[in-house]
Amino acid sequence: MRFNASQRAVAGRSGSRKSVSVRAQAAATSLAKADVPLKLEEGEMPLNTYSNKAPFIAKIKSVERIVGPKATGETCHIVIETQGTKINSKGKEVPHGVRLYSIASSRYGDSFDGNTTSLCVRRAVYNDPETGAEDPAKKGICSNYLCDAAPGTEIMMTGPAGKVLLLPTNAAAPLIMVATGTGIAPFRSFWRRIFYENVPNYKFTGLFWLFMGV
Repeated sequence: MRFNASQRAVAGRSGSRKSVSVRAQAAATSLAKADVPLKLEEGEMPLNTYSNKAPFIAKIKSVERIVGPKATGETCHIVIETQGTKINSKGKEVPHGVRLYSIASSRYGDSFDGNTTSLCVRRAVYNDPETGAEDPAKKGICSNYLCDAAPGTEIMMTGPAGKVLLLPTNAAAPLIMVATGTGIAPFRSFWRRIFYENVPNYKFTGLFWLFMGV
C-alpha cells in the first residue's frame, strides 16, 4: 500500500521558549473495497464464548510461510475455517493448555465472508547454545503443530479473550502502531478493516502510521 503524505511545521516563540507543532496528512491510494456481510456489525463483541472444557472445533484452511529463506526463524500465516464447525460435544478438554494468539484478521476473515479467521504464528524452536543444533524435545508444541498442519486438520479453539487492543470508536483518531515480529497480527486486522472492507457505517479519516521491526 502506498501513501501520499504532506507535512507542515510551524514554529512560534513565546518569550525565550520555542514551540513546534507538526501536522501530517496521509491519504491512501484508491482501493476497491470488498463487500462484506454487514450482519456481523450487529450485536456485542463476543467474549469468552468457548472454554477449555467446551472448545470450538475448527479446521485449518491454509498455512503459508511469510518470511524469506534467510529470515531468523519461521513465521506462518494460518487461515482457519470457522463456518460449519461446532462445539466439542464429547466433553474433551484442550490437551496441552491454552496458547494465546492475536487474531490477524477482522471479523470478516481473509475471504471477506465471515467464515475464516487468521493467525500469525512464529515457529518456536530451541537451539543448543554450545552446539547450535536444534533440540526437538524443547520445541514449541502449539506453534509447530500449527505451522506443520495440513489443510483440513481439526484444531480446538477457545475465546475470544480480552478487549484490550481495539480500534478507537473515533474514526478520525490517528493510529500509531509499533510492532516487532508476530506483533503485527492485530494491526493487520486494523488495516484490513480500514482499507479493504466496505463498511458503510465505518469510514476511517484519521492518520495511519505503522512501524515494523524485528
